[in-house]
Order: sequence, then C-alpha cells, then structure tokens
Amino acid sequence: ISRDIGIISSRMEEGVEEGYFVTSYISKLWVKGHAWNIYSDLSIQNQFLTKKLLHKWYTGITTRYEFNNGPGREFDPRYPPRSSSNEGDRPRSYEDIPGLTQIALFAEDEITGHFYRDFSLQLGIRVNFFGFSGINFNDFNNLFQSDYGTFINPRLNFVYYLSPNNQIRVGYGQTAKSPALSMIYPNPVYFDVVDSVYYDPHDPDNRLAIVNTHIFSKTSKDLKASTRQKFEISFDQKIGLFGLSLTGFYEQTHNGFELGGYTPVALPRYYYPDWPQVSPAFPKDTLLLNFRTAINSIESKTKGIELMVATRRIDALSTTFRINAAYHFTDSWWINNHHEYAAMQRDDPNLNKKVIPFWNPTSKKSDRLILHYRIDTIIKPLKLWFSLNIQQIALDRNQLTNLQDSLAVGYVDPHGEKIFIPEEDRANPEYAAMRRSYDDYLYITETMPNLWLINLKVSKELWTGTEISFFVNNLLNSRPLHQRQRVPSGSISYTRRNPELFYGIEFSMIINDFIKYTKRFY
Repeated sequence: ISRDIGIISSRMEEGVEEGYFVTSYISKLWVKGHAWNIYSDLSIQNQFLTKKLLHKWYTGITTRYEFNNGPGREFDPRYPPRSSSNEGDRPRSYEDIPGLTQIALFAEDEITGHFYRDFSLQLGIRVNFFGFSGINFNDFNNLFQSDYGTFINPRLNFVYYLSPNNQIRVGYGQTAKSPALSMIYPNPVYFDVVDSVYYDPHDPDNRLAIVNTHIFSKTSKDLKASTRQKFEISFDQKIGLFGLSLTGFYEQTHNGFELGGYTPVALPRYYYPDWPQVSPAFPKDTLLLNFRTAINSIESKTKGIELMVATRRIDALSTTFRINAAYHFTDSWWINNHHEYAAMQRDDPNLNKKVIPFWNPTSKKSDRLILHYRIDTIIKPLKLWFSLNIQQIALDRNQLTNLQDSLAVGYVDPHGEKIFIPEEDRANPEYAAMRRSYDDYLYITETMPNLWLINLKVSKELWTGTEISFFVNNLLNSRPLHQRQRVPSGSISYTRRNPELFYGIEFSMIINDFIKYTKRFY
C-alpha cells in the first residue's frame, strides 16, 4: 500500500488512542471460511382425469439455509488492506454474520383438454418466506414470521393449438428475490477521527496522533425481497422448413436493491490538554461524514418485442439456422428516499450556515436492438458438430430524465440532521442557493455504434453419452473502445466494449452410458 503520510488506528471498539503514522507498507489479507448452502425438497405429484380434462399436479415444500463460518477476513489492523482519510478497515469473523433461512411452498396443476382446439393450461402458486424466523400461534394474522417478507407469487401459462402448424401462448408470472447476506450484514464502518496531530519529519519519537474511533453498523434488516412481474403473449407458426415465433412482453421490477441509504453523522473533534488522560476534553470542531446502506429503491419497467426464425435441419448441409431479434425499452427510476447529495458542504447565505443539499435523483431511459445468429452443423462420419454464435448489438442508447427538477428536496445541517423542505416551499427564495443546474452535456443521448461478438464451439463425441468440446468466446478478440458522448466539454472518456477473449475445454459424460460402453469389451 503506497500513500501519503496517513494515520491509522487499530482499535476494535469505540474510544480514543494514539494512532500510527504510515506511508508505504505491505498488507497481508486472508479470507478464511466456508459458504454453506443447505437445502431440501419434498414434493408429491399425481394425475387424474375429470370429464375431458387431464390434470397433472404436484405440490411440495423447499427449505434453504445459507450461512458462513470461519475466521473471515484476517489481517493486522495496523497494516490494513485499504483506508481513507477518515474511514478505516478492521478484521471481521464470519461467525458474526447470522444465517438466512428461506422456505417456499408451491403447488401447480397442468391441465390438458379440448375446447374447439386442444389446449394446455398451467396454474401455479408459490409462497416464499424470506428470513423465516418461526411460527406465531398467538397471532394468526401473522402466523408465519419472515424478516424480509412473505410473498405470494402466482404463475399462469396457456397454450392454445390452432392447428398442427401454429399456436398461441400466453404467460404471466411473479417472482421474488431475497436480499443477499452481504447486503443485510455488511462490514460495520469505522470512522477514525484525528483529534490532534504533531509530526516531526526528523524524529519518529517526536510524533503524536490522537485518534477517536466511532463505529456504526451498516446492517439493513429493514430490507425486503424484490419482486418482478412479467406478462407475455406469443404466436408460433411453421412454414415448410421454417419456424417463426413472435413475442411481445411487459416486465416490471419493484423494490430492487442498491446502496442508496445515505446516513449523515456529525463527529466532534476534541483537544486533550492532559494527554494521555482523556479527561478533560474540549470540543474543537465537528466533522460531517456519511455512510451508505442497502435499501429497496430500484423500480423499472421494460417492454419489448422478440422475433425468432429457425430452420429444421437441412439434410444436404446437416445444418440448422436460427435468428433471434429483440427490441427492449426500459424506463428506470428510484423510490424510498433515494436522493442525490452534494459532494461537500456549502455556505448557504440565506440560512446562514453550512449545509449539504440533496435533490430528487435523475432517472434513465434506454433501448436496445440485439440480434443473435446461430449456425449448428454436424459431420456425422466424424461425430463432430460446430456451433457458431454471432451477436449483433444494432442499437444501444440511453438518456437521463428528470433533469428539469432543479429544486432541493432538503439538506443536511451541520449537526448531521436531515431537514426535508415541504413540497409547497421548495421554490421559495429562501432555498434558492440550494438549486442545482445541469450542464448541457447531460441532455445528450448516449448512442453506441454497431457491435459484433462471435463465439465458436466445436464438439466431438468420444462414445455414446461422452463428449469433449473446445470453445472460444470473442473469437476475433474484438474489444473496441467507444468514446462517450455525455461528458463535459473538453473531456475525453472511453468505454471498453465486449468481454476479453476466453477459451477452454469442456468434458461431459453420462455414467450409465459409459458403463454400457465398457461392457462391450468384457
């Protein structure tokens, strides 16, 4: 670690002690432990006939328990792997992190019948308990206790067969996703405030730094699972060698996770006239710092249309062709007190104090047109087959929205308190100094040029049920740079596109087929 002269504290509890002066040092970090994921499934399935309807149903329960154990992150706190001017780093054991229990009850009925034409209908429901903590028999309105929410997720799929060559498909479903342990129980934040410092560059014994350590938990037990709803309708058609599928869909995400929870803290700095005695201590000034926690704040709506055209295997070429085209439009925004904060305190002449104003966040709209081309060829005599996948991003653009709202929502005062401005008062001259203005470049729509990505996979059957494959992703090692357009005048910034060239070998084998194969030889 190379840095300017800094001051580090190794204190693991809140309090005051002398700090260490550091410049360059070797930091050694070990991460020791195990991540456990223990789960079980119990299900029952059966089928029965009612009049002209065939029911295939199954129901069951899934339980999952995730936890970590072991020493966790280990290092000498006098030589931390990272440290900023006021925020330090400390070791942490995995034993300090509670586990996460998830339980799901599910049931599904697949109904096959005939109403003018054959049809298939799947009706399902899944009840998720995220962070299941027990059953409360004293309160039947809240019988099952779940720290991160209980969600009822329905599901429906309907297929109506118009003829042997075409069909209509309709689907609707909702899914829920639990927050990760790393979001719920991140490492606490350590603010190492330097109260006093004297540095003699010539005499190490004539140096003194007094550091006051403040510890804040970043645990986010108020997080709830996020949900996603999707509706789609499709039409499938066969025409000779070709199959065509046209799909329209609408998808909405609610309560997505991100680090938008802004917590300001005002930390006093003291003068200790009788050091190493910590009393008396006289306040000198105050540092206004902050840290962020995970919250449910991401909302998005995506709608689009997808077209797929595929061929049956063309015997003369032993090849199939497939083309997918998808256009997606996404509108995303923030909820739940997600705001944009000024980077530092400002002198406000109207309020006559230093403040950190904050505003409603900008949002984003984006759309993409992606095409996939796939060619699969088999050489039967050699038991070889080739898969060539080509991706083309023909359109990729995005723009910022909500730029017209320049009025402050509130401010953080010198004592670290969040003050919200009443909605009807935001335009008052009293808060005029907190208004923000956007540079012209932020109104630019960022448009990416056409981009290609080619992947190749070659597979060889060794014997029945066993194959070896060689694959290359980004075959041409195409990684173009895009010069970003939404940047300040005179600035130059680039975005690297496409992943790095990646290649490898895959081997797969079905044990039963291998046993049958070896029996031929004895």
